Amino acid sequence: MPDGTLLVATFALNIPIAAFGGLDRAVTLPLAPLVAAAKSMTEGGFSAWFFYQMPTQEHAWCWLCVIAAFLKWAIALLSLPEAGRALARMLPGS
Repeated sequence: MPDGTLLVATFALNIPIAAFGGLDRAVTLPLAPLVAAAKSMTEGGFSAWFFYQMPTQEHAWCWLCVIAAFLKWAIALLSLPEAGRALARMLPGS
């Protein structure tokens, strides 16, 4: 499968995940933000691996991959606050 196709598919999958559950989903549906954070953190990890691969294995930089990596890291960082609220909600005593 071409990298570009997979990249577009993973970005497109963020739309329904972000829309699922409404604005207060950290309270009403706490598993949804945790799934979103897990997905985005996993993608951020793969982006870091590709970032390592470009200079060490490929000996070339792909501008699309660099931009996508920064976007994936931004999405991962933006998903953490809501995931933290959801996790706090799920822990006993909250």
